[in-house]
Amino acid sequence: MGERAGEGALDPGLAGDEIALGDDDPRRMVRSAKAARMEAFRDRPVLVVTRFDRELKGGRLVRRHQEDGCQALGTNPSGPAKYQAPDGVVSYQRLAAVLAAHARDQSDQLRRLGAMVTFTVAIGNTDAHLRNHSFMHGTGTLSLAPVSDAAPTVQFAGTRDLALWVGGQAVLAVVTRGHITRELASWGMETDEAAEVVNLTLQRTADALSRAAQATPEVPRSVVKACEARVERLLRQR
Repeated sequence: MGERAGEGALDPGLAGDEIALGDDDPRRMVRSAKAARMEAFRDRPVLVVTRFDRELKGGRLVRRHQEDGCQALGTNPSGPAKYQAPDGVVSYQRLAAVLAAHARDQSDQLRRLGAMVTFTVAIGNTDAHLRNHSFMHGTGTLSLAPVSDAAPTVQFAGTRDLALWVGGQAVLAVVTRGHITRELASWGMETDEAAEVVNLTLQRTADALSRAAQATPEVPRSVVKACEARVERLLRQR
């Protein structure tokens, strides 16, 4: 797809995640969204996203050490092993356990993972498997990498099952706000804190969807409306 240094070319449908998952300063939330832009390659519209595992140092492109969820959990990255099964070998709980054991600021990183889980449900991303979750390594610690390959796949991929279950639920359509909160609480997060993370992320996602739609008019309006309806339904729940 003609990648540029430090950037990867991805299909449309990924805009808005960093707006929704940004910090409490809305100016930083908006700036992070500018890391993605639409371009055309051989007349094909492509969303170009700045890579999170590259950075410029002294004019040189340097690779930052990262590992995906399969590497972190010692799971075969090919085939169905990156998706959750009833045996529970692969799960959000196990990803959370990695952060609890190795992150310097465990609370902050678990909250961010909770926001990612909430966002995944909110947009209808049924393909958020282990390889689409990564950890960035630092000196004696690790942290979550930014969201990648996040798209409302339920609208076009023909699957209704979540890649990683939420609150014990494998089917996206039956996941409620309560299930998301219980998932976060199962990692050791206080219930009130879990509910706050879910609510804040849903509110940010609702605000981000309209801006993402404006930034990527190539995405069908029906996809945007489906995402908006799902977020509104989750926000109405208690």
